[in-house]
This record gives sequence, structure tokens and C-alpha cells, in this order.
Amino acid sequence: MRPLPIPAHVGTPERLLEFASVQLFVDRSQSTWPDFQLTPRNAEYVAGICAKLEGLPLALELAAAWSSALSPAQVLERLSQRFDLLVSRRAGRLSRHQTLRAAIEWSYQLLTPKLQEFFVHLSVFRGGWTAEAVESVCQQSDAIELLRALRDRSLVTVDEVDAGDTEVMRFRLLESLREFAADRLSPEERDSLRRRHLAWYSRWADHIRHHLTGSQQGVWLQRVGLDRENVLAALDWSLEDEAGSSDGLRLLACLHQFWCLQGNYGEVRSAMDRLLAHAQSQDASIWTAHCLRLGGTLACYQGDLAAAEDYFIQCLEVAREWGDARLVAVALLSLGDIAVTLGSFEIARGYFAEALQQYQQIGYALGVAAMYGAFGTLTRREGDHRGALSCFVQSVEIQRQEHNLSGITYHLFEAART
Repeated sequence: MRPLPIPAHVGTPERLLEFASVQLFVDRSQSTWPDFQLTPRNAEYVAGICAKLEGLPLALELAAAWSSALSPAQVLERLSQRFDLLVSRRAGRLSRHQTLRAAIEWSYQLLTPKLQEFFVHLSVFRGGWTAEAVESVCQQSDAIELLRALRDRSLVTVDEVDAGDTEVMRFRLLESLREFAADRLSPEERDSLRRRHLAWYSRWADHIRHHLTGSQQGVWLQRVGLDRENVLAALDWSLEDEAGSSDGLRLLACLHQFWCLQGNYGEVRSAMDRLLAHAQSQDASIWTAHCLRLGGTLACYQGDLAAAEDYFIQCLEVAREWGDARLVAVALLSLGDIAVTLGSFEIARGYFAEALQQYQQIGYALGVAAMYGAFGTLTRREGDHRGALSCFVQSVEIQRQEHNLSGITYHLFEAART
């Protein structure tokens, strides 16, 4: 069951034939259809077949057996129903080699009942996972030993992944194995595992959110990227369970910086809007306010200022209800920025003045510095360059006291522009 190397990119036929998975597919295709050749026209589809089947030798053999009836493009198209397509028509093969499903079933039946249950439960993960995630989601204190046992039987793949500042061991199921395992989950098991999966990733996101800014931002964003598939799956499941809305909102909000930097703003906004609508039957939580802030930020990135303003107004309302002065200030600052962009300078000044007051009351110096910078931008737009320069200088002085190099650099640049 060990997979063969697969091409990461489509190249020339000569380049693709350097990969064992492609060699196997071509060889077995030619045994079925002697005229079969890897050509520039079908190279993309052959590479796609190898990638879709994750280099599994038996799966590649079964797919190649259709070469006398289907082109590589047709085989790739039909692989969405891989267990139906990958059936051997060759007489005399061992029964476990007749279909991909039978081969996996044979390996599965050799496991102890405990390993069978553990293997099936792993299907809740997407992409890959860490041992810590498995221990919590699958509720197995001996998860590492069980993972090792499945790895020794080639049912789990282990990768040492670069996580920025260190190497991390991550585990995964090949998609064929994951689909097989998922089919064996009872509805009750599936729902329970999904709830625990969502809860784990929600807590994980809350734990790391403060690391997503600052000097180690790149390292932590890379770690979030490794679990992107799990995060998206967990968000989907939070829409299926009324009780999961809170965890879904927390997961979405805590990864604010990740969503802002990874692109796909429309996709994230759509997921967030569905989640907010799903949670409407419950009292608004502080995570609701943080999600609304995220929506406003993403809408600004998209140039949709009307939607952004609506998000931030709702964020301000919920933040006031919860007494979160810092989030109130953030919403006010954002509304002021939008007003400046729209040329509504008096409205912007009112928002900025209240935001400055909020930051001063809670003693958040960097927030106060940000407000002087905002006033500098507003004053410059009003034509008062001397007043704007004074605002930027005040901001720089506070940033220096707080040793905030990025803030110093930014507002010095704004002062120079003035």
C-alpha cells in the first residue's frame, strides 16, 4: 500500500516518466492497449491521475486497465467515483486485488478491533494532523502508539514538515483510505467526532491568535496553513450543528490575520455570513463582534465600502453590548477611515475622537499612537499639512516609547510625505 512518487507539476512526457507512478501507469496501460503512449496532449491527465490516486500502485494498475476503453482525460474525470471505476476485469487475480476497495478491506480486516476503530475515526481529519489533535479529537491517550502501528501497516502516512522555526511530525490518510474509513462511521460517531474536531480547532485557534502578529508572524501563519483543510472542514461542520455556531465563530475570528493575508476574501466572507446567519437564533457573543470586524476588513480589501461600513457598525453595536472598549475603538477607527476615504471629514473626526478617548481610558498606548496617525491622515486630506505633521510626530514619539519599530517606520514615512 506504500505510494509511489508523483509529479508535483505537469512537465514534458520525458520529465514525467522520471516518476515511478507515471512509469507504472504507462506500463500497465500499454499491457492493456499496446498503442498507448504518453504524449504532450495527455501528459496533463496522466499526471492528474497519478496525483488523484496518490501514487497507490494497485489503484494505478486498476485505472490503467481502462486504457483500452477510456482516454486518460476520461479516466481522470471518472475518478470522483474511484471505488466504482477501479475494478479489475482480469481473471485469476487474488480477490483482494480485484478492486481497490477489496484491497483496503483486506488490510483493514487484519487490524485489531481497537486499531480498526481508531483508523475509522481518523477519517474526520482533512489533509493532515498532529498527534496532539488526534489525542483530543479521537480521545486516545495512546494515540502515538496507535498511529505508529497504522504507519507500520502502510495505512497512515507520516511527514516531517517544516513549520517555520522547527520540524513537526504530521500524519495523514491517503484520500482513498480516508474515504474507505469514513464509510464505516456510524452517524452518531461521525457527529460526535465532528463536534470534537470543531472544538479542538476552535481552542487551537484561540491559543495561537496572539502569535499571528509580531516578529514570529510568518512562522505561525505557516503553521495555520498546514491545517487549512481542517479549519475549513470545521467551519463547514459548525453550520450543521446549532451548538457549534459559537465554536465556529471563535475559530473564524481568531484566525483574523490569516484570512486577511491568504486571499480568497469573497470565499471567507461568504462562509462568515452563513455562519453569522446560522448563529442569529443565539445571543450575540464577543466572537460575533470579532467576526463582523473581520467582515469589514475583508470588504475594505475588496473595495466594497458600503458593506464594510455595515459590518463595522454592527461590530460596534455588539462590542458596546459586551463592554469591549478596545474592540469599540477598533470599530470606530475603521468607520473613521471609511469616512475619510468617502470625503466625509467631519464624520471621520467624530469617530476618531471617540476612538482616541476609548484607547486613552484603557491605557493602550499603541492605540493612542494609531489615532494620532489617523488624525494626521485626516488633517492632511483637509489641507492642513502643518497640523498633519504635528500629528504624525506625536504618533512617532509614542511608538518610540513602546519600541514599535514598524509603527515608527510607517509614521515617519507619512510625516515625510506631508
